[in-house]
Amino acid sequence: MHANCRGEILRNHSTLWRNGIDHEIEKLVLSPGWSDFHITQLNDSGMMAGFATKAPEEGEGSEEMQVVLLLPFDIVADTNRDGEVNPVTDATGKDEWSNWRGAIYSVNF
Repeated sequence: MHANCRGEILRNHSTLWRNGIDHEIEKLVLSPGWSDFHITQLNDSGMMAGFATKAPEEGEGSEEMQVVLLLPFDIVADTNRDGEVNPVTDATGKDEWSNWRGAIYSVNF
C-alpha cells in the first residue's frame, strides 16, 4: 500500500482511494485498449507508475504488457457562476446541468 501527501492511497495495485472513495485505475484511464493495471508507485503529485496490458491494434499481434506512467489532472471551472473558480464551492453539482449553472463533462480525448 502506498500513500501520498494528497491523501490518496494506492490499494492492491489497481485501486486508488481518493476523497473517501475507491476508484478502479482502469476506469480512470481515458485511453481505450488498456487493461489489467498493476501500479507499483504513487508520488506526492499523484503520478502513478506501473504496468498495464495494451490490446493490439486491428490486424496486429497479441496483447502485451507495457510500462505506464499515469498523470493526474483536475478540471476546475466556475460552475456556480459566481465569478470565481473555487474547487470547493464549484464542486457541488458540477456534473449536473441546470439553467443557472454550468456542468463539466469529460470527453474522450
